[in-house]
Amino acid sequence: MARVHVNVVAHGRKLLGILSTQSEPSSSIAVYFHGFPDLSVHPNRELPPSYVSRFPRKLDEALEMDFLSVNFSGLPGSDENSSFISKTLSREIEDAKAIVNYCSQVLKKQFIHVIGLSTGAILAACLRDFKHPNLTSIALVAGIVNAKEGMHLDFTQEQINTMYQVGECQVAFFWPEEWSLSSDCRCDVAFESIRKVWRPLNRAYLDDMEVLDIANHVSTGSVPLLVIHGTSDKNVPIEHGQALYATAAEPKSWLEIKGANHLLSNAKHIKKAIAAIQTHIVNAEKLND
Repeated sequence: MARVHVNVVAHGRKLLGILSTQSEPSSSIAVYFHGFPDLSVHPNRELPPSYVSRFPRKLDEALEMDFLSVNFSGLPGSDENSSFISKTLSREIEDAKAIVNYCSQVLKKQFIHVIGLSTGAILAACLRDFKHPNLTSIALVAGIVNAKEGMHLDFTQEQINTMYQVGECQVAFFWPEEWSLSSDCRCDVAFESIRKVWRPLNRAYLDDMEVLDIANHVSTGSVPLLVIHGTSDKNVPIEHGQALYATAAEPKSWLEIKGANHLLSNAKHIKKAIAAIQTHIVNAEKLND
């Protein structure tokens, strides 16, 4: 297995990613979409490529195919010509489509499997009706179907009020180690222990989220879909995952992991999720034979 830094270009925005390749050529690739506020890839290109999140690292270790994980635009490593403050989900959906196109056009992959966690699951869900010939399967972990309700999962009422009144608010972000702080960062009292900072985000993020129609994407698309949710997810309660699954058209499958939290922190829980994703990928490729 070899890992290299790659650049994915989305509407002129340069996105930093890690491409992990198998020793033998593979026609398949798995792609990971991270959540918010989070990122996947450490932004320092001078160091060997490394993940800053546990889930993409575990996926890379377990899945016997090439693997791509990318930081969405405006995040460290992917902020050369796009800002954090101007983030929107619509912009990240553009990023997501560019990542799929990169896999097919640059990497020449026949089978592309997208895996999204939390906000990354929103982006992955919105690709279900993308109609890309090589998009073979989608797996959603801790997803939602109602973006307007999701606003209240990602933001406090005080943050929402401030956005509407002032035009922006401060949101928490966990800054990668050994990386210079951006000029818009304000260090939290917990910075030394958990690298927590606060960054301004425009109201456009909320306005965009309020009108995002996840239900239409999952109900009209036909890419084989796997929905995974933990019963002890306090960040995104399981009712959201159940509603997402109920809304989605066939073909679809559901995995409820008893006791699992939002990030599948327990080793048994993440193994169960990855095993289900592996089975989902194999079955989806059989459908495309």
